[in-house]
Order: sequence, then C-alpha cells, then structure tokens
Amino acid sequence: MIAALIALVAAGWTLATARATGTERLTYPVVLAAMPFIYVAFAGWGDPDALVPELIATIPFVAVGGLCLATGFSGSALILAAGWLGHGFYDLYHDAFVVNAGVPSWYALLCGVYDLVVAGYIVWLSGRLPRRAWGTMPPAATAGCPSGV
Repeated sequence: MIAALIALVAAGWTLATARATGTERLTYPVVLAAMPFIYVAFAGWGDPDALVPELIATIPFVAVGGLCLATGFSGSALILAAGWLGHGFYDLYHDAFVVNAGVPSWYALLCGVYDLVVAGYIVWLSGRLPRRAWGTMPPAATAGCPSGV
C-alpha cells in the first residue's frame, strides 16, 4: 500500500513538472523507453540469469518511446498511452514474464501504479489538446533546421 502511495506522489510530481516546464512531448516517451532498464539493473545486481530476458523485454517500450519521440507525438499520443499502459501491466504481472530474483517485492506495485497514472493522464491530455499541438516543435528545437521541417 505504501508503494502505491509513493507511486501516486511520484507520478503527480512527474506530470506537474513536465507540464510546468513544457517538456511533456520529451518526458513521456523518454521515460517510457528508459524505465524498463531498471529491471535490467535489478538483474545485474541480483539475478544475472535474468539479464537477457529483461533486455528482450525492454524492446517494445524502447520502440514505442522512440517512435513517439521521433514523430513528435503527431497523432501518436494514444500509442504512447498504450505503451505506458502496457508497461504498467508488465510491471504488475512481471513474474509471469520474467523470473528476476533481483527485483524488490514492492517494486512491481510502485512502478505499475506510476505507469497507469501516466497512461491515464496522456489519454486525458490527448483529448484536450488539438492534434497538431502534440506535433508542434518549440522554436528552439527547430533552430538551424531548413524551413518546412
């Protein structure tokens, strides 16, 4: 129960910080792609036999995060939310996919709740913003690019 409460606070902090700094288009796909590597680290510290299965399990989340980052979210917000939702279910049912004795017992609930909160927020946000808003790059990001990019 404490892990779930910590996850709610951490997710709220992440969402508020990304929104306040204007980095939502960057934060959510990058964190989705990076978070699965925590399981790889747990394997490295506590269960080296789980390294390869954990690395394989990162592939869909890195792919979705990379795709959404590369497309600038233009029409991909729901794909990104699905990636977060998928990772939440992966967390909650992790032991059914990969046996990794290095994962602390509380981690699956903490990360699963965090992921589901972020997924829900992205779904909510995607319904509030015009489709173009997700794909518009800030002026600083396009500095030095040819016109029309």
